[in-house]
Amino acid sequence: MSSISHDELQHIRVRLGQARGPQYWRSLEELAESESFGEFLNQISSPGCRLGSTYG
Repeated sequence: MSSISHDELQHIRVRLGQARGPQYWRSLEELAESESFGEFLNQISSPGCRLGSTYG
């Protein structure tokens, strides 16, 4: 199982932070549909996960 790395997560934050209007929503939709983001969500929703210490 691969997951989103800290660097990839930072890239996503920058990309969404720079997007406006329709571009923002397209970027968000692309992110939501990606396999790695789905795996990331599964990882952080698992019992005992401490999101803040890993990605915050």
